[in-house]
Amino acid sequence: MLLALVLAGCDWSEELGLSGDDADEADGTPPVAETRVPGLRLVASERSFDNSYDALVDAISIRTTVGIIAVDHRANAAGVTGSLRPTRVLIYDPVNRTAPLIAADPRAALDLPPAMLVYRDGADETGIAYNSAAYLAARHDLDDAEDGALEGLADEQQAIAEEAAAADVEDPDSAAGIGESEGIEQRESEAGFAATVNALTAAINDDADLGLIDRVDLQARANSTGRALDPAFLFFVSAPEDATALLRGAQTAGIDLPLRLLVTQAEDGTVAIHWNDPAFIAERHGITDRDDSVADLAERLEALADTAADATTAGAAGSEPL
Repeated sequence: MLLALVLAGCDWSEELGLSGDDADEADGTPPVAETRVPGLRLVASERSFDNSYDALVDAISIRTTVGIIAVDHRANAAGVTGSLRPTRVLIYDPVNRTAPLIAADPRAALDLPPAMLVYRDGADETGIAYNSAAYLAARHDLDDAEDGALEGLADEQQAIAEEAAAADVEDPDSAAGIGESEGIEQRESEAGFAATVNALTAAINDDADLGLIDRVDLQARANSTGRALDPAFLFFVSAPEDATALLRGAQTAGIDLPLRLLVTQAEDGTVAIHWNDPAFIAERHGITDRDDSVADLAERLEALADTAADATTAGAAGSEPL
């Protein structure tokens, strides 16, 4: 399969324009060298922002044939409320590594497929960041994961980051302060799996302030590689105005944006909707002055989950997600 890019905001290959005031609204972001976010591994790039991003695309594309989601947070910011320093995220899926982890704990899909973040701080330094293996292990129950899956993913992400940055990742792989299930919200659904997926899709599309970037049938993707996985659909959702407010508080929040919502079906048939609590994202990244945006995002996500969970099961038996 050819490399597929889905970009919110503009063409991924378009040159980033750096005109205009792109620094005054992101002063909550510390210098790359001084950034300490629980569970986030970070390397200061020897390359410019544009060259780091291009190198990141190359480093990922030679390792996977699965489609990539690319989001330009700065372009999204320009479309709603103004300036943001260059901030982009690439989400890619090395299925042979992610499927065993999601099989061990489906909620791991709130962090997998993994994201790689590139941003330029106020000192014109470029950082490349990703969630660490320690963070995934602390937040999710991965004890029964296939041997080597987590370590293999960690080694791959470090190699990608170092190739893109032309520098070594030197910070320790730590997730101090992160506990299992921390920051994960859940709502059981009264409807069947297909009805819940379809209702959630419709609810996202009906909200003018949200955008459905993509939705991924994780079970089908795993099955395509010969791996078993219980039914699971992952949604990537943009909320440009509120997300921009968080990014202005700390650009590293881009590792947790766009928002993710996950619909799962357990072996006993229980269907549930999971999502990351915006308050957890804000606390993790040291964002203390964006309470209105955090509250708005929390309310929107809860409303989406409630709508999907209360969807009618009429006609859903035997149906497939649309």
